[in-house]
Amino acid sequence: MQKKLEPTALILVRHGQAQPGPSGFYGHDAPLSELGRRQADAVAACLASGPAVNAIYSSNLPRAVETSSPVAEQLGLEVLVDERLAEFDVDMALATPSNQRPDLYYWLPDQAGVDGETLAQFASRVMEFHEEVVDSHPGQRVVVISHAGTIEMAIRWSLGIDKRSPWQYEFAELQNASFTEIEVWPHGRVPGGAPRYSVLRKIGDVGHLGDLVTDR
Repeated sequence: MQKKLEPTALILVRHGQAQPGPSGFYGHDAPLSELGRRQADAVAACLASGPAVNAIYSSNLPRAVETSSPVAEQLGLEVLVDERLAEFDVDMALATPSNQRPDLYYWLPDQAGVDGETLAQFASRVMEFHEEVVDSHPGQRVVVISHAGTIEMAIRWSLGIDKRSPWQYEFAELQNASFTEIEVWPHGRVPGGAPRYSVLRKIGDVGHLGDLVTDR
């Protein structure tokens, strides 16, 4: 049976600001800061005032789960937690006073984070998740709350960039609690056209945050 040519709208939300540790960075288990909780409330209010949302997915890391909580409450939906949305675990010791972006030292597919996962493996799990979601939610709007690296990988996936291609660019500044919206036709947009089609509607939008905008 031929699948319907319906798009899935993905609203990709970066988590709110996390509470940094003594080093100035935060680890995998960091909770939201007070500002981060306010940002999460702003995300929830914006989503509640817009078109209907059909499902909410979240990374399993605390800062994403905490961001998803007010969203779920406002929308009256259950949060579906998926470990495949977790951030790539970079070595924060690579940060220097002149470069506070240790993630920039990872760019080849076989480079591994501190937990042993390679960039290619990270790409595989993120891409697999998004393929499943767009196939499971035709004609629906889906909120996915995760992390900057995860959202960057989702954009790469939506554009058909191979999981083993080097990371040599960014698409935008993905600030805390920002929105990235991608519309995906997983089985093509028109009969006889491309078998898969994507439109990037927004990248890193923070218009809903007002004076709550931060870059970390």
